[in-house]
Amino acid sequence: MNRQKLVLCVLVTLLTSPAWAQLTRYQQAMTRHIAVIDTAVRKSTYVALFNSFERIHRVETSEWAPVYYMAYCAAELAKLERDPARIDAAADRAEAILNTADSLHATPAEVLCIRSMLAFTRINVDFMERGPKYMQLGNQYLKQALAKDPENPRATLMLAQSSLFTPEQFGGDKKLGHKLLKRANQLYDLPVADPLTPRWGKADAAQLLAKFEKELAAN
Repeated sequence: MNRQKLVLCVLVTLLTSPAWAQLTRYQQAMTRHIAVIDTAVRKSTYVALFNSFERIHRVETSEWAPVYYMAYCAAELAKLERDPARIDAAADRAEAILNTADSLHATPAEVLCIRSMLAFTRINVDFMERGPKYMQLGNQYLKQALAKDPENPRATLMLAQSSLFTPEQFGGDKKLGHKLLKRANQLYDLPVADPLTPRWGKADAAQLLAKFEKELAAN
């Protein structure tokens, strides 16, 4: 199933479920856009989502979720930036928005996950110069996130990715990465009570686990 069909299926299921009618207009608006996040891959999609969450924030100024998702979209846009000279500015913008979300009492572990994402993104400016500093900082944020919420699937997934893709001489560990990746997939399957709770990364976790285990089986 391609990403467009997956988005359509998610939205149809969402809009026709009995729980949908019980949500407030604010929650309905948020949930529609959140459903698109985990299938987003293009810059234009993240820009559109950012603008949608920003419009909601203008109305719901005291709510953390719209600003948190603005920060997430801005972080993804920074990650997609291919011009090294523009990465820091994009990351700075995302971090400023994230600080606002933090001040509105967004879940601390989720804020730390995006801080980690931004730290890893800053490595792309100059891998040799920045790699050691920002790799350590990114992993530090993830460990802090798990200290606050040991069952956070996003922090677990990102630590798995760090372990899998970092060369062994710089601290990478494929066995640990595989273990964390399986754990992340289990955590993503746990039920979530609040419809606005972040759930990005689930598709990436499933795809990465399938790819990694296929490679293991072939060797």
